[in-house]
Amino acid sequence: MSINKIISIVFFFCVFGANAQNINVKSFYSVPDDMTARVTAPVTDQNGDKCALIKIRTTEKGFVFDGDMLGITKISHEVGEYWVYVPPKARKITLKHQKLGVLDNYIYSEPIKEATVYVMELITGRITTTVEAIETIKQYVVISTTPSGADVYINNKYAGQTPFDKLMPLGNYNYRIEKSMYHNSAGVFSLTEDEKQIIEQNLQPNFGFAFISSSPEKGAEILINGQPTGLITPAKTERLKSGDYTITLRKDLYESVSERIQVNDGQTTNLNIDMSADFGSLKVNSNPTGAEIILDGNLLQQKTPCTILKVAKGMHILKLKRKWYEPKSVQVNVMNNETTELIQELMPIFGELKIITNPKADIYINKAKVGNGSYQGRQVEGYYTIEARLDKHHLQSREVNLIAGEVQQIQLDLRPKYGSLNVRTDPFNATIKLNGIKNGTSPNVIRDLLVGEYHVELSKDGFGTVVKNINIQENETTEINEKLPDGRKVTINSNPQGAELRIDGAIVGKTPYTSTLSFGSHEIQLVNGKRREMEQIQITQTGNDRFSFDVSEFCDYTLQKQGVKMEMVAVKGGTYFMGENVNAYKDYAPKHEIEIPDFFIGKYEVTVKQFSEFVKATAYVTEAERKGFSYLPGKREAREVKGINWRFNEKGKRYKVFGNEPVVHLSWWDAKAFSEWAGGRLLTEAEWEYAARGGIHKDPYKYAGSDVIVDVAWYDGSYEKEIHEVGRKKSNALGIYDMSGNVSEFCSDWYDRDYYANSPVFDPKGPLEGKYKVIRGGSFYFSKSGCEVIKRASVSSNISRSWHRGFRIAKDSKTAKIASRINTNEVKKTPNSYLYKATLKMEATIREEANVNSKVLKNKEKGEIVYILNKSEGIFYRVWVDGVVGYMSKSYL
Repeated sequence: MSINKIISIVFFFCVFGANAQNINVKSFYSVPDDMTARVTAPVTDQNGDKCALIKIRTTEKGFVFDGDMLGITKISHEVGEYWVYVPPKARKITLKHQKLGVLDNYIYSEPIKEATVYVMELITGRITTTVEAIETIKQYVVISTTPSGADVYINNKYAGQTPFDKLMPLGNYNYRIEKSMYHNSAGVFSLTEDEKQIIEQNLQPNFGFAFISSSPEKGAEILINGQPTGLITPAKTERLKSGDYTITLRKDLYESVSERIQVNDGQTTNLNIDMSADFGSLKVNSNPTGAEIILDGNLLQQKTPCTILKVAKGMHILKLKRKWYEPKSVQVNVMNNETTELIQELMPIFGELKIITNPKADIYINKAKVGNGSYQGRQVEGYYTIEARLDKHHLQSREVNLIAGEVQQIQLDLRPKYGSLNVRTDPFNATIKLNGIKNGTSPNVIRDLLVGEYHVELSKDGFGTVVKNINIQENETTEINEKLPDGRKVTINSNPQGAELRIDGAIVGKTPYTSTLSFGSHEIQLVNGKRREMEQIQITQTGNDRFSFDVSEFCDYTLQKQGVKMEMVAVKGGTYFMGENVNAYKDYAPKHEIEIPDFFIGKYEVTVKQFSEFVKATAYVTEAERKGFSYLPGKREAREVKGINWRFNEKGKRYKVFGNEPVVHLSWWDAKAFSEWAGGRLLTEAEWEYAARGGIHKDPYKYAGSDVIVDVAWYDGSYEKEIHEVGRKKSNALGIYDMSGNVSEFCSDWYDRDYYANSPVFDPKGPLEGKYKVIRGGSFYFSKSGCEVIKRASVSSNISRSWHRGFRIAKDSKTAKIASRINTNEVKKTPNSYLYKATLKMEATIREEANVNSKVLKNKEKGEIVYILNKSEGIFYRVWVDGVVGYMSKSYL
């Protein structure tokens, strides 16, 4: 194609602004594999650190460089670039040029690190005269390399990096390709109108590697050309520019060694260096053996005899230390590849003491106890105070001067402190016991008694025992002159046995205990662990001579009966307010204070599985089985369903397996029969509410354990309106489950809607008779309000079986106060005394006659408390006066 061209000569000048836009940094980056700053041409700064090298690539000459406060260490002008060495951590650089201006305070875009190479590529303007054609024909040149990232120079001017392409005027060009650690590649190309020029180059590596190992041991430090590399043998180096290098290995206890290697293009040079040992061994022994070894101030783990390996060649200070011996230090010269032997005799600095006491006594050396009866041991030579100490004996002491290498034998005889005891009794011939050991009969003078406290018992058949505690003083005679009271031999026992026993405040031993006590009243105290009981007993000529007391501890336990296991919760007695102050028509009013004694309650409602074991063991037939039906829910009221009994669930389905669901379809009499067979009873209504409220915790909750019913109960608002296994909801504070809802529960009380207004204070058990029995607790069939702990219900004892009613058992605590009744109308005063005749009704079933010594019960106000002493039992009773009836219980005062 013919193109007319108009050529004009245009002279122009590039105008440069004050902001030095004619000098620009095209790129700034680090070259990690360039070893120039680290190995091939390193430069150190004034601090001895290796400088970083900035290769500033430009075709212009005449540049001047200024650093920041750390300065510039060295500048070298190389082909196509300046090499500027700066200290590590430098931050900026200023570039100046006479014609191009100034690039001021250029801040490095990467942190400057020690011995690292960086490349700064510049783009600069220049003054030029250009002949500009009206139209210039251009063509592309495309240059690619393997690997990429190589610098491209065209006509000795930097043009960019591969992969590279540029639209250029037609013509001939020289090019050069450079990349660190690769051989340069150069050539020429021509651009014509016909097609673009494509140049592809595989750059040849100008580097290799070295794999360096050492023997006989690895772990030697590797230096290249005298510079540390941070590598230890065996190791492969980073890229090394092809050429010669000096490899140096250093390792403690070995001589340093250097060798030259040739690194070739693309190859790994292997080098193994044999290192010569620079150490020997030290064989050390001592007499005696077992001495600690301190070598050049360092305590070794070894003790004599031993061989210390790899000891550096040369002179060393060796110190041996052993208890009881004088430390010894010596100089020893260790030769290369040799074992030096050393045997040292240690000088003792101790003597030996052999001490015997008569009688056996504690032995002290300089106030420190070292033995009892005898002692043999070493002591460092010097002065010592030897003492023998024994209770009720005079102190024996001796000063000794112990000399190293000697054995001193010492015997210390202790002199006892004696006193005497003169015992006289009326009548005489009483047995004398000192601390439980017989010492003859009265009258008697007992001599040579060691001083101190003695427990004295004076006893004679037909008389009371006199118990005294005396103190024997040295060289004095203690007098005892006692009249034995008339008395009787009695035995005091406890359950469990082994309780500590005090009689009238004096410790006499442990139960069972037999002795003669004087006639009259005695205070008995029994202690078993945390349980402490106090009783008053009466000793009479014809009264009881055997006394037994229950001091078993009160805690949760498992009640077992013929395969049935029931977990029982111990409920500590206390007071609480029963019921609520609501409208008079409510049967749970008024709110009134009640006191409940200790008792046990079933943790869970009685289950089908447990009831099945009862039936299996007794062949018991329930009321539903005898009558042939029970009740299931109807549309408006309960309906009779034939064939239903305890073996069926709340929906009338027979159980395939007797499980842990609460048993239902029982009458009140069925529940009572099971409870008595298991060794328990049904709960009283007052006990039930006390336990539901958390006992002594006095929970304020609406339901048993929570104000949120779904946490503690199954009720008719539950997702599943059916019986569930016991214990699946949260318990209350006592650890009792399902009291507010699963099935409702029988109580032992007869029901009376007005009973709360007339209830006694202590342990109320309900009316003496009635038609209906009390039901407490909610069930899966009840609404929320019916599940509240205050709510009461009742059912006929004759038709009480139901699909939503069950029970749990209770049991009297062995430590509980036993409730009784006394009819005050039967109390009659005996002239000139406070003896009364009363009829005791125990558990409303047992009658017995008792002599009662008490304050008069007449004219006492309702609720007043008086005390009665039952002389035949030797037990106080606490009585709540309530009209003509006083509620009585044992009180352990």
